[in-house]
Amino acid sequence: MTPGLSIALLGLLLLASPVAAQETSPEAQERRRDKLETILRTQDLRTPHDGGLVSALSDSDPVVRERAARAFGSLQDSAVIGPLTRMLTEDAPPIQEAAAFALGQTGIALSQRGREQLEYDLIWKRLQSTSARDRLIEEISKFGTASGLNDLLVTVGNTYPLTSVRAITMAIARFAVRGIVSDDAVRYLLRFIKPVETFGWETAYAFQRIGDHALTRASLEELALLWRSPDPLVRLNVAVLLGKLKDMRTSEVPLERMARYDADWRVRVASLRALGQLPLDQSPATLDVYRELFFDARHAVAVTAISSLPASAVRAAKDHPVCVEIRNQLSVIARNEARNFEPELQGEAAIALARISGAEALPLLRSMRTGDPRALSRLATAYAATADTGAIADLERLSAHHVPAVAIAAFEGMRDLARAHPADPGLNERAYASIITGIEDTDPPVVATSAELLSDTLLRRPASVGLLIDALGTLRSPTDLDARLSIISALGALGDQRAIAGLQSLLNDVEPAVGRGAAGALARLTGSDYTRLIPYRQPGYVDFDFGFLAELPDTVSVRFETVRGGFTAALYPRVAPFTVMNFLKLAERRRLFDGIAFHRVVPTFVAQGGDPREDGWGGPGYSIRSEFSSIPYGTGVIGMASSGKDTEGSQFFVTQSPQPHLDGRYTVFGEVTGGQDVVDRLQIGDRLLGVRVERESE
Repeated sequence: MTPGLSIALLGLLLLASPVAAQETSPEAQERRRDKLETILRTQDLRTPHDGGLVSALSDSDPVVRERAARAFGSLQDSAVIGPLTRMLTEDAPPIQEAAAFALGQTGIALSQRGREQLEYDLIWKRLQSTSARDRLIEEISKFGTASGLNDLLVTVGNTYPLTSVRAITMAIARFAVRGIVSDDAVRYLLRFIKPVETFGWETAYAFQRIGDHALTRASLEELALLWRSPDPLVRLNVAVLLGKLKDMRTSEVPLERMARYDADWRVRVASLRALGQLPLDQSPATLDVYRELFFDARHAVAVTAISSLPASAVRAAKDHPVCVEIRNQLSVIARNEARNFEPELQGEAAIALARISGAEALPLLRSMRTGDPRALSRLATAYAATADTGAIADLERLSAHHVPAVAIAAFEGMRDLARAHPADPGLNERAYASIITGIEDTDPPVVATSAELLSDTLLRRPASVGLLIDALGTLRSPTDLDARLSIISALGALGDQRAIAGLQSLLNDVEPAVGRGAAGALARLTGSDYTRLIPYRQPGYVDFDFGFLAELPDTVSVRFETVRGGFTAALYPRVAPFTVMNFLKLAERRRLFDGIAFHRVVPTFVAQGGDPREDGWGGPGYSIRSEFSSIPYGTGVIGMASSGKDTEGSQFFVTQSPQPHLDGRYTVFGEVTGGQDVVDRLQIGDRLLGVRVERESE
């Protein structure tokens, strides 16, 4: 995908339609502007029930109709499925595309019966008469049932000549993400195995999303040859597939070669992960690829070589020279006496040693000297990974650490240790006694994590309910929103009727997400649906600065300066106007991003930053609403992180490879236009020095 191309084109579609030029008078333009502002207000305030947005679906202005349809893609209001369905045959193709997108987003909210009825209508009555056919096929796969997948294959997949191949392929993948797979779907994909040179990454992605399947296994030798594809995205997804199939005979050599020699670092990372899923117990020599890559120049490869090392295989052949050397090298990295290794590598080495050696690793872990919170957090994980009951004292010590991330890791380690010894009541009680103290902590993330852990089956106690209810009363939205939602979820999981009254009072909370969370918890406790009792609440934070938006160009060029170098991006205010405005104001007026670290980097997935706390729990002090669009998450797409719909703030992420499972679920507001290699080199803890808008006058 050419950087910026797909989003730029969509942005133009949002601005105009093929018949938009019919209204060019100043009066007509002003009427349109007023209507579009009304649509944006309604979408942001989440007030489709006032009827204005519904009437906009039948407005005489096609631009207004299109914008209204796209707004319902974020609102996801099932009451307008009828009007949206009728829009699939409008004269303007952009309107049909917008309606198809909104239907896919909205179908998710329907009951099983509602989904079946909608998919039948769309597939058998609408699909052949709309120009948005490919978009509609993909959208159906977001909510469709097994019958819907079968009907799509019958009506489109089995026709000759083949049409809508990419759309059907991605639909099969999206169905598979939701656990819906069929033999006919696999047969459809198998048509495209040859030739290797033209095999598309989307097909490889669909195969790996389906995973282990009898028909895939029957063609495994042919699929394995795709490691020679010229497309790195094909090789990446084939590596993932081979890891899921766990066939040593066919997969060991291709995965080892890709891990060692592939020109694309993402393929090497995916291959290391996949290789670690194979039964390497009887092939210790293959483990040498991990040892060699502990010291790879590409940080992501080195981290993955350690974190994905198959510990069971190293244990099984512990006296083999390769395995002996692996343990020795890991010990050197974990001790880090010469401070040659970064905290992330040091911590991952400690975890790997713990998984390999169990209790024998405890002396080394206790001798580690580091004050870096990243290494200490991983040290807590390592103590738990030994599965030795003696590690509980070490975890208790770390749980009192002043850095919340370290305390959180220690609490999570206690839970994991308790899971490893479910029949040890003494250990279980010690873990519970420590974790319950987190409920009274002053740091909301510590409170939230403790609440989540106390809902674990092993740690559930009636005594927790009162403390959780008390803690809920001390937290405030929006700054403590995530913590409140965690406690609400825990109360629902604990199953104690004493929580009902308190949860019912939260249905009327000023933060809509809290009301939705309370309704979900009450449903678990009572079996009743409380969603209809949630009153409308205007969001606590709104910013209708339409003057600011009007001054923005169709695309806003920005430059991100990091300690690894700079990368440029195009932001799209016509796609996600309030998100872009929020981001720009945080960057230029509050300078919120200056000096903030990227707190989360998952190689081949995303680099995430924008958190003032630098631990994934922070934000600007308010929440904004989700602005979903049909833009796909390709490589270099910039999206907003969230803990659920309408909980976005300042945290954002940049993708390092296509992530179709994020499509329509997270707000897209920009795309990298230069310097993707910088994004790919980012590490946890690397700082974003600042975000600067690149204006033409500069």
